[in-house]
Amino acid sequence: MRFRNKTYRKATHMQLSNFKTRARTMTAALCLPLLAGAAFAQDTDAADDTEMSEGAMEQSDAGALQEAVVVTVGDAEIRGSDVMMVIGMMPAQMQSQPPETLVPMALEQLILRELIVAEARTENLSEDPDVIALVEGEAQAPEEDAMVQVWLDRELADVVTDEAVQDLYDEAEGQQDLPPLDEARPQIEQALVQQAIQDIRIDLEQDVEVVFYDESGQPLEQTPGE
Repeated sequence: MRFRNKTYRKATHMQLSNFKTRARTMTAALCLPLLAGAAFAQDTDAADDTEMSEGAMEQSDAGALQEAVVVTVGDAEIRGSDVMMVIGMMPAQMQSQPPETLVPMALEQLILRELIVAEARTENLSEDPDVIALVEGEAQAPEEDAMVQVWLDRELADVVTDEAVQDLYDEAEGQQDLPPLDEARPQIEQALVQQAIQDIRIDLEQDVEVVFYDESGQPLEQTPGE
């Protein structure tokens, strides 16, 4: 189980803050061109020939950026189109948030996935019976998706325990008024899982280089195991 003490959690939050700072740095360059295609589609009917020409150029730029590499995780490449795909799969209510929020959220999901895939491959998880069952069974899941699911399920299996729930409840109760434990338990369990996932990302990133790129393809910053 990767749930850690307060000291470790403070270090984790500092590293997550570094990640979010890097993500915000490249978001301004990434999010507006990525979303330009959608805006262009809505505005075309009202545009004159000149505006349509300018809009087409913007859409072309957006298309090029969607194919551009925005982050590398080791040897794996994350493109603008991957970011847009993740955003498109988010619930409608979440998609209403500004790009400055959506892009870092999508990037964090994609980076975590690539980190897990890399770790799963080092463990030869593709040959695991549970992974094979997901790939060859009714679900016919892609191999990488199956490896991520199996690996993450196993890592999180022992995160939510009665003892962990009680400990976190007692810790929070000393800082604020809380409802009875039975009522607060779903939120506490969610917090435990979220913290465990954050810990996993920090652990896996120790030996993997994560590099962000701007719209011109230049690296913004390299993070060899921060």
